[in-house]
Amino acid sequence: SCWGGGGIVADSNWQAEYQESITKVKVLLETLEGLEQLRFLERGRVMLCVEVAARGRQFWELNNPEDVPRIERMMAGMGIA
Repeated sequence: SCWGGGGIVADSNWQAEYQESITKVKVLLETLEGLEQLRFLERGRVMLCVEVAARGRQFWELNNPEDVPRIERMMAGMGIA
């Protein structure tokens, strides 16, 4: 589970505080779950997911600079590099 909250003070706009809490939770969930696709869906974009057979191949994700060496090793091992 994931929790987020905001504080209400005398001059707070409760709608803005509520939206801030939702935004915090969404960012946290995306970070924890790797659900960057949520941003596309929120904006009404259509997504297509395709199931593929691995056939002994490795799959990878490139999200951060530190992912590059791992992917380069995998590609070299597959004779792609």
